[in-house]
Amino acid sequence: MPATTRKQVEPSHTIEYQRTVINDMAGDLQSIFTGTAAINAAAIQIAGDDIGSISDHIDKTIFYYYGVFDVDTTIESPAKFGEIYSHEDGSVDIEDTKTVDIDDNCVLVVSDTTEYKFFSNESEQTNPQKLTGFADNIRTSIVKDQDLTGKIKVGYIPVPTYTEADAFDYFTPTDATFDKLTGDLVLTIGTHDLKVGTDIKIAGGSLVFKCSKDNNVSLHSYPRSTDPQYNKNIPITAVTSTTITVNVGIASTLKNYDVKDATYVPTTGLLEATIGTHSLTTDDWVELVDDSITFVCADDSYQKHRSYPRSTDPASGKPVKIAAVTSTTITVNVGSTTGGNFTHKFKKALSSAIKHAEHTFVSAAAKSISAGGIQSDDVPVDIDDTFTVTVDDQAVLII
Repeated sequence: MPATTRKQVEPSHTIEYQRTVINDMAGDLQSIFTGTAAINAAAIQIAGDDIGSISDHIDKTIFYYYGVFDVDTTIESPAKFGEIYSHEDGSVDIEDTKTVDIDDNCVLVVSDTTEYKFFSNESEQTNPQKLTGFADNIRTSIVKDQDLTGKIKVGYIPVPTYTEADAFDYFTPTDATFDKLTGDLVLTIGTHDLKVGTDIKIAGGSLVFKCSKDNNVSLHSYPRSTDPQYNKNIPITAVTSTTITVNVGIASTLKNYDVKDATYVPTTGLLEATIGTHSLTTDDWVELVDDSITFVCADDSYQKHRSYPRSTDPASGKPVKIAAVTSTTITVNVGSTTGGNFTHKFKKALSSAIKHAEHTFVSAAAKSISAGGIQSDDVPVDIDDTFTVTVDDQAVLII
């Protein structure tokens, strides 16, 4: 029985290199046998110094790489390949007075990669023999104190490529309308190929609106942490070539009001509307829908029906402040008339003639809408309670 070739595996080698050595060794062992004997790759432990059954090795599940050469270093046989993983935010430095020697047929590679591929090719992703056991070491939780400091400057939490979904698509809304009664939010995002049923996420506080509740004075950012769809996957319910519609929940404290009766005093401009039980106060502003409240007037013996506010009236298309309230009425000033002090009598009103707290889009943060990718409410990387990760200046942890 021939002996297998001795192979050296150093801790500094990438996991792909270590696994290549192990696979080669398994191949050597396989060649010893005749017939159908199989080698169980899962029985070869890559996380420790021994060869045995696989087990979880917490200290090997997050991979750290040197970013600083602070001692004399030689890349030589059998460690012929040195690989330093950096990042655009990290640094690789050879300190003063220190040297790095690279022997013939050896190489030092400095890479600014931002990803770490656990499996070296697609076929391995579907090979149960290679997945068994190794999967135990795919971890994204930090369960002990970790430091990125000094010589160790770059840390990776590897999420294997085979577990990832398609890349995210990002959109920046240029307009938005929100229906407080239905919860429908229509976002204008430009040309897209999103479909009904596709999930999106809206970045917290990324959409800014004004609200007629306070005469559009203050800015309001949504979604808030208390909103029902904050940091949630939201399915698209309707699309056009440039818009998507999602339901973000009704505004339960906001509503429109039907006018059941009304009086208007031409000399003062005061309109008192009976709207039923409400919680509005004199701090609130409301909007009257154009041509929604119909009166008859004494100047023609109450013959002609006249609907207000007209587009030329002061109260058209703008919020008006509530001047007085009772438990079932509100009074607003819609402007006096110069056409004479004729008595007005209420006839009828359209449904939802008085609107409260209409939202007007102001702006959106760049790339505030995301679709595709890993749309999950579960955050895959976690620092367990009581443990800390310290990242010094010029060091970086890449997730």
